[in-house]
Amino acid sequence: MEPRELTEEVKLTKTTMDEKNYDLLANMFACMKCIDYLERIYASGDIKEDQYVMQCKQLLNQFFQLKQSVKDIAPDHERFAGDFSLQCPSALARIREGVPATSQNGVSLSGPSQIIAANKVTEKFITLMDQLHMNYRTKQDLAIGVESTYEAMIDLALLPVDFSGKVEFQKWINTFNMMRATDSLSEEQAGELLFACEHTYQKIKDLLQSS
Repeated sequence: MEPRELTEEVKLTKTTMDEKNYDLLANMFACMKCIDYLERIYASGDIKEDQYVMQCKQLLNQFFQLKQSVKDIAPDHERFAGDFSLQCPSALARIREGVPATSQNGVSLSGPSQIIAANKVTEKFITLMDQLHMNYRTKQDLAIGVESTYEAMIDLALLPVDFSGKVEFQKWINTFNMMRATDSLSEEQAGELLFACEHTYQKIKDLLQSS
């Protein structure tokens, strides 16, 4: 057997699925490294608190989305870190808490920005549910509303990073991303989305009332 030319490409994966899984794992690895770095610079006072909170929330949301995507191949992120010699104790601690360091003792709606965020969440859910009741079914009609409702939940600090409603809406965003602009939800799918809206909205109302 003749040796390969040094310029010949050597594939590390055999299938498209393998390649996708490697990319997801690499992204989760990088995300955990970023969280660890952010925690360390926050502890050393090298980043302002509002910047830390914003970036930490974004990274935690990204991490939990990635974790959901790789749950079948890497169900335990702490074992994943050990298997790949990823030294990130600060990230692991932050992931266990699920919220930025400044939010560990709870979050209230005393700030005007959070009152606005709560009102925005309410508005987005009511609008989306109204659209479903009025038989809106196409991606063009619903996808933007689903995404903006998800973003409104992200902005509401009262909700945990791994809040079930966020996970549910991320699944619907993925569903719409796989559809063409003119595609429509089936009646069964529309019913499932409406149920997800009603169930999530009720959970948020309960949290708001108890805050």
